[in-house]
Amino acid sequence: MFLEKLHQKYGKMMGSDDPLDQQQLTFNYKITAAEAERLLKLNYKGNRDLNKNAVRTYIRAMNLNRWSLNPEPLVFSKLDGDFAFILLNGQHRLTAQVETGVDTAYSICVNKNPDIYKKLDQGKVRTNADITGSHKSIVHPIQFLLRAGSSISRPTSEDVEKVLNNQIGRLLSEVEYEIKPPTTGHSLWKQTGFRAAYAVAIITNRVSHQEAFDVYSKVCRNDLKEWPDVFVS
Repeated sequence: MFLEKLHQKYGKMMGSDDPLDQQQLTFNYKITAAEAERLLKLNYKGNRDLNKNAVRTYIRAMNLNRWSLNPEPLVFSKLDGDFAFILLNGQHRLTAQVETGVDTAYSICVNKNPDIYKKLDQGKVRTNADITGSHKSIVHPIQFLLRAGSSISRPTSEDVEKVLNNQIGRLLSEVEYEIKPPTTGHSLWKQTGFRAAYAVAIITNRVSHQEAFDVYSKVCRNDLKEWPDVFVS
């Protein structure tokens, strides 16, 4: 069914009166896991090697129902004189779909020029800090804690968002905007691990919130006359 649709759209593209519309056409389609498996056989030999970490990230998103139709398309084209299509972009998503067995909606792009694959994925990847709109010095400790305390090896923006909205997120915001560790040099106090330790020490009752805040503020300002008990314990 999908390949029939693809051939239909390709014909429509090539028959367009507009020179720009003759170059590519985009549409939406829900692909079954069985169709995804067949489409992977069309993967172009010039594509990047499969990145297993990327596939696992997609699998997790699909299993958690976090996947939704988005503007990043699967891209198909044809080699000169060839009837069959080739897959230029989308092997990681389709591989994840085969693993999960779910029907998945995609934006589909059919492009006249098979060399377009050389232009794909060259933009700057958006970070979780970019997506959530939060400071990277807050997001990085959250990602550190998610990796250390769970099976999440590549935290997504949804994972980070949950922590941003709880006590850990509030404590890390406090570090960035109230304690304000030094931003230059190689200070230990600005490091991701130390920020994370501050939040964990408080929520696990290793130290009171006020004492931790006072100590962190003092070490950041070189206003510490002796090491407090919290460092000893």
